[in-house]
Amino acid sequence: MASKLTPAQRVALARTLVMKPRILLLDEPLSALDGVIKESIKDRIKTIAREYHLTTIIVTHDPEEALTLSDRVLIIDQGSISQYARPDEIVHQPRNDFVRKFILRQLEIKRGNIYALFGDRPQLAGEAV
Repeated sequence: MASKLTPAQRVALARTLVMKPRILLLDEPLSALDGVIKESIKDRIKTIAREYHLTTIIVTHDPEEALTLSDRVLIIDQGSISQYARPDEIVHQPRNDFVRKFILRQLEIKRGNIYALFGDRPQLAGEAV
C-alpha cells in the first residue's frame, strides 16, 4: 500500500509516525491527485488512522472527500461552525442553508456534470423506459 505514495510522501509519513502521534493533521491531502490514485490514498489514510489509532483531521474543500473519509464532519462558514455531525446526518439533515448549499449542491453539480458529459440519467435494470 505504501507503494502508492510518492517517496516524499512516504518520508513525511514515516517521520510523523515514528513520533507516535495521537493526532494526524492532513491539509488537502487529495487535492492534486487523479481519481484512481485519490481512491487508493483515501483507503490508505483510513487504514493508517485505524492501525495507529489516530485521530485524523483532514482539511478539504471537497464535500465528497469530507463525507467519505470521516466519522464526523465539521463545516465552517466564515469562521463559525455551521454543523458538526456524522456524514449521514449532514446529507439527510443539513442544519442550515450554507450546509445544504455547500455539501448537497456541490454533489448535485458533480452528478450534473457527469450526466452532461455522458448523456441522460442511466437506465436501471428492470426500470421502465
